[in-house]
Amino acid sequence: NTKELVSRVRERKVKYPQITEQILHAMEGVSQGFLSSVEQHEEEYDETTFFSSISDLIECNQGLLSSLGVSHPTLDDVCGTLRSLGISGKLTGAGGGGFAIAVIPPALAEKTLEKAVNLLESKGYTCTQADIGVDGFEIEKL
Repeated sequence: NTKELVSRVRERKVKYPQITEQILHAMEGVSQGFLSSVEQHEEEYDETTFFSSISDLIECNQGLLSSLGVSHPTLDDVCGTLRSLGISGKLTGAGGGGFAIAVIPPALAEKTLEKAVNLLESKGYTCTQADIGVDGFEIEKL
């Protein structure tokens, strides 16, 4: 329930204003770091560095979301399982359960991906692979 999760964050912000503000500020830093990684990737194409950078940022963002109380034990389990195999994942949507996403670097061994899917499915999770056949975003400087 999105309304409940927003209320939970609001309560933490009232109870711990300085901590919550620093978490939100750190989340802004993650967003800016992602944007910088994308811009740098456009200037000098280095796939390994790019995926390493965004993977770090994805993990950082998931940790921050979890600290705000909008994650869920099942999402933390999914992300931890992925992380144990060198794959970064995070909640998507409002959080609180539901869905997680993982970015699969092109250099990831097929066996590692299969292991991740098998591990997650053995825990009762459903895995779906989505291939993106279009540009996901574009940055225009004004």
